[in-house]
Amino acid sequence: MKPSVIVLLLLSGSLFFSPPTWYQSLSDAQSIAKELERPILLVFSGSDWCRPCMKLEQEVLSQPNFQQFAAAELVLLKADFPRKRKNKLSSERLSAAEELAEHYNPKGMFPTLLLLNASGEITSSLSYQGEGSAEFIARIKAASSL
Repeated sequence: MKPSVIVLLLLSGSLFFSPPTWYQSLSDAQSIAKELERPILLVFSGSDWCRPCMKLEQEVLSQPNFQQFAAAELVLLKADFPRKRKNKLSSERLSAAEELAEHYNPKGMFPTLLLLNASGEITSSLSYQGEGSAEFIARIKAASSL
């Protein structure tokens, strides 16, 4: 195959890839997880004040290889707790995040990363250790038998 054809195929594949959906509602995430038979990755974040959360977002969650992996293998659920006025959540989103925190993160630790089954039961707790996205994906795979 000619190199120009390979480049064209790679570019066209990236043009049609859409990032995975981040759900804010546990019931929505559970419904999709049941339908697709996938685990849920629940992320508790302080997106505009928690340095480790920002680093996790930048070095893992926003990386193309993680997004492609997540789109194919996970259902993503985020409970974000921004503090800056410009990032204020709607009352509906804040209520959903608080409900998740009450059940899954009562100590308010950030970032907290949990793998849940479609029933909402915790199957694994993950920590972000500053590793890159490839290493983090490998830990998710090991923890969830993917």
